[in-house]
Amino acid sequence: MQTTQAMALSPGASTTIVLRENPSTGFKWRLNTQQSTNFAIVRVTDRGYQAGQSGLIGAPGTHRWEIEARTRGTASVVFTYARPWERKLPAETHVVQVNIARSR
Repeated sequence: MQTTQAMALSPGASTTIVLRENPSTGFKWRLNTQQSTNFAIVRVTDRGYQAGQSGLIGAPGTHRWEIEARTRGTASVVFTYARPWERKLPAETHVVQVNIARSR
């Protein structure tokens, strides 16, 4: 399954992407720089996994990624959700289309 998200940022601005994750199943979100395009115009920082508030063992939480716009242009940032040891296609792919333009 693939989802796509579009956003507009000004140079120097940033936003946080929040993706649902359940590491107890072995699945983790990873940044895929090889599939991403024009990656040099953004900076992506892994802000880590945060457990859900239910308190239940094995319950899903969220993984946060900060995307900062460095310079004008358009970038595609690709995240994949897979088990690192499996050699299969990812269970999910999330693509963030980032349009960086001067603010008005």
